[in-house]
Amino acid sequence: MRNFFRNFYYLPALISLTAVGLMFTFIYNPNLGFLNSVLKMFGLPTYGWLGDSKMAIYCIIAMSQWQFTGYITMLMVVAFQNVSRDYVEAAAIDGAGPIKRAIYIMLPQAKEQLLVCTIITIIGAFKLYTEVYSTTSGGPGNSSQVLGLYLYQQAFLHSDLGMAAVTGVFIFVITVTLSIIQIRVTRSGQD
Repeated sequence: MRNFFRNFYYLPALISLTAVGLMFTFIYNPNLGFLNSVLKMFGLPTYGWLGDSKMAIYCIIAMSQWQFTGYITMLMVVAFQNVSRDYVEAAAIDGAGPIKRAIYIMLPQAKEQLLVCTIITIIGAFKLYTEVYSTTSGGPGNSSQVLGLYLYQQAFLHSDLGMAAVTGVFIFVITVTLSIIQIRVTRSGQD
């Protein structure tokens, strides 16, 4: 069943971002949505998920994580499969349990891939646009406003190309700075 689950976990990454946004708009719908239907089934109170200024951004984060968790999982599975079995068997012979083998053998051997996954996730968080635009358009109010959507609004709705350019450069500088910090903190490439 390993191949089935690999494909199953990766499937959300293949779906268009706009389609995912529309799908989750229906899931979060306060009247007919799947989430509120499940809550009603158990006798729990329903909720206006995307209409609540405190909850909207968390709903979008959950949607984004659902879509990209499979991609990151696949990258980490490949990293763990590339760990030499000799190290794992030697640790098992020395009496290390499965948790100790995971913490002291598997994770250090997959450190480079874990760094790559972290950088991909942070860059993805800063370039978030389609999910927000297709669900809330930055609302209610500006509670789910993100930098990518702000850039779009400044450039195409307000015709302020200067502010849009500055926002784009800001996103670039932030992501590069965070990536360099992560590489320095993990001392990637050093033995």
